[in-house]
Amino acid sequence: MKKLIKIVFSGVSLGLSIFVIIGIVFDIANSGNTAMSDWQFTRMAVAAMLIGVGFSVPSLVYTSEKLSYGLKVLIQMGIGCTVMLIAAFYAGWIPVEAGWKISALVIGAEILIAFIIWLCFFLHYKKLAKQMNQKIKEKESE
Repeated sequence: MKKLIKIVFSGVSLGLSIFVIIGIVFDIANSGNTAMSDWQFTRMAVAAMLIGVGFSVPSLVYTSEKLSYGLKVLIQMGIGCTVMLIAAFYAGWIPVEAGWKISALVIGAEILIAFIIWLCFFLHYKKLAKQMNQKIKEKESE
């Protein structure tokens, strides 16, 4: 239970951090004239938290030794991207009023960004594993 709480908290933290960074970028792009109404900020913040949880909690699948690595990635990213798309529609990030082509482009961009973030985590943990294995080899050879 303690591990789950830590994972949820980490997911919410990461989701909100990315939300704030993207918000800053949009605010700069709009010369500080970003206006929101009708609970828009609250919906977006809640969506960011849900997305963080949607990607972090399914990462528990990586503790299973019964599943292949590819299936683990598919499960985590499948659940995460599904939660992300539902939350994005809720927050109004998918411009459905602009038509299906623009909406599909935004959805594709969001999924691509999710996989880029996943890739960054993958490379980080792969590097850590390599460093740990190197230290173990050094200890064994002493």
